[in-house]
Amino acid sequence: MKIFEHSIDLRNQKSDIQPALPQLHGKDPQGDEFSFTNHYMVRNNHPFFGICGEFHFSRYNCDEWEDELIKMKMAGINIVPTYVIWNHHEEIKGHFDWTGNKDLRRFILLCKKHSIDVILRIGPWDHGEARNGGFPDWLYAEPLVTRSNDKRYLGYVKKLYDEIGKQVHGLFFKDGGPIIGIQLENEFQHAGAAWEITTGTSGEWIPSGSDGNEHIKTLKKLAQDAGMIAPIYTGTGWGGAVAHTDTVLPLWGGYAFWPWIFYDKTIKKHPATPEYIYRDYRYPTYNFDPQYDPKKIPYAACEMGGGMTVFYSYRFKLPYQSVDAMTNVK
Repeated sequence: MKIFEHSIDLRNQKSDIQPALPQLHGKDPQGDEFSFTNHYMVRNNHPFFGICGEFHFSRYNCDEWEDELIKMKMAGINIVPTYVIWNHHEEIKGHFDWTGNKDLRRFILLCKKHSIDVILRIGPWDHGEARNGGFPDWLYAEPLVTRSNDKRYLGYVKKLYDEIGKQVHGLFFKDGGPIIGIQLENEFQHAGAAWEITTGTSGEWIPSGSDGNEHIKTLKKLAQDAGMIAPIYTGTGWGGAVAHTDTVLPLWGGYAFWPWIFYDKTIKKHPATPEYIYRDYRYPTYNFDPQYDPKKIPYAACEMGGGMTVFYSYRFKLPYQSVDAMTNVK
């Protein structure tokens, strides 16, 4: 048996590290500061490794929020992103509910108590395998074009953002609070979702969106007008989604197992995926096709799924090692 030995000398390899995304920057009253280079996030002039753990507060018993946040922190998580799912809060048009499991402010204050940063995913469209992707049923009956700069649609979005802004007033990083980021929309001009009220009848879908980056800029202004001002604004970048670097930090991801492939009923067994192949994210590669120069913007991810929630007809039993391996690659 032949034994082959190989070596790589990396001693003379140097990274050209430069400031990046100057518009995504902030400082709190104590002088703590966030910024970016083209390779990494910076906190107080030191590289910062943000480890996110998603927690959708309105999908969980509020009396157990604190226990779960403590467990997450013990596991090394330092940032909690959470959806504000529109149809959980305005199920009836014009009537907002922020009580019990829907008490956003209580959840953010618990994150502050345990020194966990927050990225608020304010939609208005979330997906997240929620009904209508998070849109209220009543929006279906309105004469408007969702996920666009349609004035009637933006009027309802403004009301939603204003309500969210009231709930989280004083809890942003600039105020000494834990909210360091805002995600605008989700998978914009990439993915839609079924209007669940048409399931089995017309099967109509919510569109993937229109009006490009002008729509994302409009959402950002509406959020800021509602008092939601954070150091970081983010957007999902995969699949050709609109996430321009002059407006947001584009975020990427990967899934250890792909539930969507089973839309094709001929597939009976999950195939091996390329998620575990090491690659250089300074260049376009598998599942990473940025519309910007990737050498000038840090690579970051917001979705690294260890399988999938129990939804539709999919039930995964996966080896947990797959999650650790994919996270290491990304």
